[in-house]
Amino acid sequence: NGNIPKGYEIDHVDGNPLNNRLENLRLATRTQNNINSCKRKNCSCKYKGVSWNKYHKKWEAYINIDKKRIKLGYFTSQYKAARAYDEKAVEVYGEFARVNLPRINK
Repeated sequence: NGNIPKGYEIDHVDGNPLNNRLENLRLATRTQNNINSCKRKNCSCKYKGVSWNKYHKKWEAYINIDKKRIKLGYFTSQYKAARAYDEKAVEVYGEFARVNLPRINK
């Protein structure tokens, strides 16, 4: 409702561009909108921020912050690596973080 301020665009909270209910829309910068994107389809792993490291023979978790890839560690399972990514993404990106797994209340 109204004009979109300069430097902002409309972001779909749930990532579904067909869900245009008002409560699913929010203003976001281009960076915030990109952070909220889903995992790329051409990846071998089913989780965002996780890939197989041939040298270590383990799953590696990583996150991109300010155009730099930050390694979060090596894990024996995709699930553990995905959880590490999720924790860091929520810490860094807050409400714009696109997590792989349901959030666990601590």
